[in-house]
Amino acid sequence: MNILGISCGHNANVCLVRDGALVSHYEKERFTRVKDDAGNVDDLIRLLLDDHGLSLDEIDLVASSWPVWPERGVTGDLLDGVLYTSVFETSTHTMRLLGRPLPALMIPHHLGHCAYAFHLSGFGDADIIAVDAGGNFTASVVGHGSGSQVVIDHDLAPGSIGSLWSMASRDIFGDPLAAGKVMGLAPY
Repeated sequence: MNILGISCGHNANVCLVRDGALVSHYEKERFTRVKDDAGNVDDLIRLLLDDHGLSLDEIDLVASSWPVWPERGVTGDLLDGVLYTSVFETSTHTMRLLGRPLPALMIPHHLGHCAYAFHLSGFGDADIIAVDAGGNFTASVVGHGSGSQVVIDHDLAPGSIGSLWSMASRDIFGDPLAAGKVMGLAPY
């Protein structure tokens, strides 16, 4: 099974997962030389497919948390359904991508964070917390993972420690995505 992952938010990227294994990952900023570049990734999709000798007909599923910031440009159009009936559960759709309809799985922002952390942790069962400035109407969640399943149990809204870091990095460095630089000031 070939799964094409796409993200159009900051650090826009595409990836190819074949039979459960990551095959390739292209981040937009590596090609445009614009740090944290966001927006449409049509060109990256074409490049990734071309580099692996694939056509869109060979993609079985598109996975995304689209749309993030439609004003910055997105990739694809949903052809059916409501994007999210819950910010804690995936939803299935048909997406038009590069002119072709494909099955798509929409993954809410924080469920994506939780799944990524859990599935790469090596644990069979674990509690999970995801904290950031925000995405898909929430900023911090608590959940659990067991086997191949990840479930979000609680939304910790309305607070967001991630927003505090974003504001501090914006005030100090003029960039809300520079929280790592703020943390780097700790020894001084």
